[in-house]
Amino acid sequence: SEAEYGAGAGSIMGCPMREVKNRRQKNLTDFKISPYLSARGNIANIFRGSTEEGYKAYHADKYDEDKNPNGIINFGTSENKLCFDLMSKRLTQTDMNLMEPPLLQYPDWKGHMFLREEVARFLTYYCKAPAPLKAENVIVLNGCGSLFSALATVLCDPGEAVLIATPFYGGITQSVFLYGNVKLVYAYLDSKITGTSTRPFQLTVEKLEKALQDARAEGVTVRALILLNPQNPLGDIYSLSELRDYLEFAKRHELHVIVDEIYMLSVFDESATSYFPGHLPVTVQHDALLRTCDWKLSHELANSESAL
Repeated sequence: SEAEYGAGAGSIMGCPMREVKNRRQKNLTDFKISPYLSARGNIANIFRGSTEEGYKAYHADKYDEDKNPNGIINFGTSENKLCFDLMSKRLTQTDMNLMEPPLLQYPDWKGHMFLREEVARFLTYYCKAPAPLKAENVIVLNGCGSLFSALATVLCDPGEAVLIATPFYGGITQSVFLYGNVKLVYAYLDSKITGTSTRPFQLTVEKLEKALQDARAEGVTVRALILLNPQNPLGDIYSLSELRDYLEFAKRHELHVIVDEIYMLSVFDESATSYFPGHLPVTVQHDALLRTCDWKLSHELANSESAL
């Protein structure tokens, strides 16, 4: 949330990075700054907010129907635990007992090719892709945080920015800003309905334009647009026409597009299936437009820390 992460794209809880550096030198008691950490390390430490504290408390006192009925139930983390019985049964079958030398050695940094081939086939089928997804275009990383950090690093220079609608999944802030020193520029969504054809928290091109122009007026270079679809935490699903509008916006302003579609297989409206990776409007293309689709096993296959 903004209250947790600060008022602006270049601030940490209202404290710009240069101010943290100054306070490190002048008053080591403020913000519990450590003289043994870099300025960036201290900022990362400051960022340990209520979310991480709550998660720590949850792990220390997990609810269990029999052993700990008064424990904490975690409603703040999405983990697919409903498939555990199916997954455990499958993973304990004899054909899963496979160990070969390559599995104990350094693989291609993009991930083992056999895994990337299976993922390509899986997504081609379930996304109803008009053309097969190529395994060489699949990269496997250990969680979405790593993926966002990698993209922020290769798409933006330090101090540049990516555009995102808020509210959004808070982990993106850590991954993009803390690790990549890349700012977040916010397109603010309003809960109020302003007309007959609008809905609460609706993302529009007008809101994206305003956020982009405001950032540029402040001298901030915006390199990319992040779209969450289905939206986390709002649960909103963008229509095909909306996706076209967003991509046209990115095309006009030569922005890379990062599409986070973690929950794409958790949508149960058949009419929505064609909006996901294989059916992003291919007519909206230009040389500077990078469409990167992010999908995570945890929300579909009960495997928490693998992202594509």
